[in-house]
Amino acid sequence: GVDNKRADFLSRAPDPEDYCLQVGLYRRVCAHFGVRPSVDLFANRFNRQVERFYAMRPDPLAAGVNALWQKWPRGPLYANPPWSLITQFLNKVSEERATVLTVLPVWQAQAWWTEFRQLWVA
Repeated sequence: GVDNKRADFLSRAPDPEDYCLQVGLYRRVCAHFGVRPSVDLFANRFNRQVERFYAMRPDPLAAGVNALWQKWPRGPLYANPPWSLITQFLNKVSEERATVLTVLPVWQAQAWWTEFRQLWVA
């Protein structure tokens, strides 16, 4: 019925937070900073930048679900977090004392910007 059509439509609608950096640009940035991240913290099987990734939804290929719930491994990681999770992501980076190659929008007026600048190394 009508409910099934609506549910079907919603399940097929694109996720506005399902995006990634172009592969060539990702490789250039990694080369520039001399890093090889071991885990893509916010990815899926189609947009991951490295083999190992944490997904937002259950996926048999993922190393885990929801990077914010995981204990992160040592070494450089990669993150292009959903914008709605930036504050939580930065808190987790601080908590884990992690080294993360991070892609974020330049939004200096956002409340999280100051925390990001305090964590910023390069």
